[in-house]
Amino acid sequence: MSNVVRTKIKDLNVGDVVLVTIPFEENTSDYYNGHNVFDIISSRIRNRDGLPGKTRPAVVMGSDPSNLYVAPLTTQTSSDHDTLHQVELHYTPELLVDTHSFAEITSMRRVIIDNEKSLRKIATLNEKDLENIKAHYDVVQHKGFVAHNEINNHTYVNDKESFFNQLEEHGYEKIGNDYKKGNITVVDKQGNIVTYEREVPLIDVLHRTHPNTHFTLRTGDRQPVSAIVDALVEDTRTVLDEKGVGLSFDSTTHLPNSLDAMTKRGRTNILIKAGNDHGAIRECGNILLASQRIHPDKLDSFVTWFEETRGLEVVNPQQISQEDKNLFEKMDLTIILTPSDLLDHEDELSQ
Repeated sequence: MSNVVRTKIKDLNVGDVVLVTIPFEENTSDYYNGHNVFDIISSRIRNRDGLPGKTRPAVVMGSDPSNLYVAPLTTQTSSDHDTLHQVELHYTPELLVDTHSFAEITSMRRVIIDNEKSLRKIATLNEKDLENIKAHYDVVQHKGFVAHNEINNHTYVNDKESFFNQLEEHGYEKIGNDYKKGNITVVDKQGNIVTYEREVPLIDVLHRTHPNTHFTLRTGDRQPVSAIVDALVEDTRTVLDEKGVGLSFDSTTHLPNSLDAMTKRGRTNILIKAGNDHGAIRECGNILLASQRIHPDKLDSFVTWFEETRGLEVVNPQQISQEDKNLFEKMDLTIILTPSDLLDHEDELSQ
C-alpha cells in the first residue's frame, strides 16, 4: 500500500483499484428498482459499528459525472458456485500479499459520487488480470446473470455494438439510445457501462423485500386514522409483545405514502401505516385472528363487526353470525367512551 495516491475520479482508468466506501446493497435505490430507499425501509441498514457501508478495495470499471462503477474485491470465496460470479486475480502483486483476491463480477456496484472528488488509488491491475475480468463479463452476460436479476444492475460490455445488436435479435426495441422489452430498459451509459433498469411497482418491491408481511399502501387521499383504530393498533402491539413477536405498529394522522420498515440482520421490524381506517383494521385483524387461532376466513366478518360496533363507516359489509359476534367479543378489544356514553350513565355517575 506504499504507492497509495489520491486521484480524482474523473482521472481514474478502468482497471485502477481504489479504496471506496460502498453502501450496503439494501441502502441503494438500485436494490429497490429505482424507488426511494426510505419508501421501503425507515432507516439505513448499519453494521455493528453503526456504518451504512463498508470501505473496501474495488476495481474501477467506469464512471460518469455523478457515478462510479466498480467491481468490489474480496479475499473470500465459499464454493465452486462463486467461480461463476468471481474472478481470481493472479498477476497483480500489490493485491496478493499473503492472501487471495477475487473480483466480484455479477455484483458490480454503483457508488453515487461527484467525479471531481478524490479517492485513494492503491494499485492498477496487471493487464492479464484486467483482461480476465473483462472476458468474464462476456460470460456473465451470455449466461443471463445480468438480464435475469430482480434488481436494477450494471455490467461492463466489451463490444457495445455487438451487444445491442443481440438485444434487438432477442426482441428489445430501440428507443432513443436505450433498449426496452417488457418492464426492462437497458440504458447505454458512459464508457463501457450498461445498466438494466426494471420498472416494478412499489407494492411488488415491498412484497419482494418483506415477503412475510401484511401491509396496506396509502392511496392519494390522506384520510386521518380514527382514535379507535389507534387503540386497535395498540391492542395488536400488546398481543405481539405478549407473544414475543418482533413487529411494531404505528398509526397517526401524518402518514407517509407507503409502508415503513426497519430491517435488521435476522429480523425485520415493520411499521404498518395504512391509508384509511378500513385498511388498518384489516391489517391488525389479520394478526389478531391468528393470535386467537381464529380461521382467516373470518377476517371480513371481523372487520365488519369492528366497524359496526365502533361506529365507523362500514366498508363492504358482511353478514355476521351470532357465534362469530360472541367470538370477537371474547377478544376483549379496547372500547373508547364518548360523551354520549357518559350521558347515558349520568344518573349512575351522580350517585
